Amino acid sequence: MTKTGKPVNCAEIENTMEFLFVYGTLLEPENPVGQLLRSNAEYYADGYFQGKLYDLGDYPGALESKNPKDKVFGSVFIVRKPETVFPVLDDYEEVGDQFPAPNEYTRKMIQVFTTNTELIYCHVYLFNRSVDCFRQIESGIFTRDND
Repeated sequence: MTKTGKPVNCAEIENTMEFLFVYGTLLEPENPVGQLLRSNAEYYADGYFQGKLYDLGDYPGALESKNPKDKVFGSVFIVRKPETVFPVLDDYEEVGDQFPAPNEYTRKMIQVFTTNTELIYCHVYLFNRSVDCFRQIESGIFTRDND
């Protein structure tokens, strides 16, 4: 209920929120862009999307998958200032015309399953190049010691 006594329409609230799913280096506490994200977003829930995760060296890359057994795990954030945050994240992930084509990542809205058993649409940065020479991280969880 709101202060005026009217019921809250949760679907309406969710439609106005900008959710971001993060699965890689932006989750690391010492990452300055991750710090910017956390100062302009709220942690919402852990979750996963149907995809495959790859070890690209110093960071991971994820692709969508049609196989329900393939999962990429990470965290969902509610972005409070999308007009500020997404341009910085786009630069960090090398998304946009100022970067060589094809961009290394692409930002896309996809379905994410949260640990709260919700299905929500989130922005996610997906790897946009060939993964032929990269090792898949079978667990779907990126850590610095995925070796």
